[in-house]
This record gives sequence, structure tokens and C-alpha cells, in this order.
Amino acid sequence: MRFPLFLLPFILLFIHSSPFTKAQKDDLIVRTCTETNFPDYCISSFRSDSRSSTADSKGLARLSIELALATAQNTLSFTKDQHKIVPNDDMKKRLADCTANYEDAIKYLAKASTKFESGNYIDAAAKVSKAITEAGKCREELRTPPTIPAVEKKCDEMGYACDTAFVIISILD
Repeated sequence: MRFPLFLLPFILLFIHSSPFTKAQKDDLIVRTCTETNFPDYCISSFRSDSRSSTADSKGLARLSIELALATAQNTLSFTKDQHKIVPNDDMKKRLADCTANYEDAIKYLAKASTKFESGNYIDAAAKVSKAITEAGKCREELRTPPTIPAVEKKCDEMGYACDTAFVIISILD
């Protein structure tokens, strides 16, 4: 008796959507994220993005760069908003410096994405590293009182996102 070929698409759909396959993908996220310095952040970020449920290691790396870029853009916007409302001239200058740092970080992350897509993982990781440095400069600027805890928190999130991207890119074949 021959196998009815018309059943093949249904069987493949069942296998692809089975809990076992989803568990394997979740396991990939956990295994990958435990390599980072902020595994809880990494796992939470990927689990909140539906695209990660079908991603392989390279797909997770791509998503991590996108996450870092989105986080940098969000932090830049927030920093600019804070710059407009702080009354202290010293804080305005420090926030202006942070704005410049985040503009540079965004450029580095965009370049990291381009390098990654061309298969140049070493240069992609190097660009993410430069973005980490830029975010770190901003974080250092904000250590001196008076501080703005909300901006510091955004800087920390940027650090987590970039660390995630850097590590995941670095462990690719």
C-alpha cells in the first residue's frame, strides 16, 4: 500500500506546530540566553517576540540586533525628551552628551545589522561592541548627582540588549 501523498502537508503542519517543536524552540532560547550576562532579560525579550518561536540561532542573533537597535532608538528619544525638561544646566549638558552617544550607538547597530546580513559576524559583533561603549559613556555621564533614574534605567536596558546581541552573534558558527 502506498502512502497517500495528499496527507503529507497535514502531517508536516502537525509536526511543525506540535508542542514538542515549540518546546525545542523554547529550549533553544533558554540555551542561547544562558550564554549571555543577562539571561532573564534575554529570555523575556525573546519570549515576548513571536518571531523568536520559529527562529534558529541565526534568527535569534538577527532579532537581538533588532532589539538592541529599537532599544537604542527608544533611549535616544527618551533622553531628548528629558533634555527638554530638566532645569539644571549641568544635567542638560550631560543629557546632550548622552544624545550624541546614542546617535553614535544607533549608527553602530545599523552597521552591525548590515555586517550580520552579509555573513560577517566578527565585524557585526565589533559594531555591537562599539554601541555598548557609547551606551556606557552615557551611563558614566549620569553617575554624578543629580541623576535621572529613569534615564539610567533606559541605559541599563540598552546594555542588556547589546550584551545579548554581542554574545549571540559571537557564538554563531
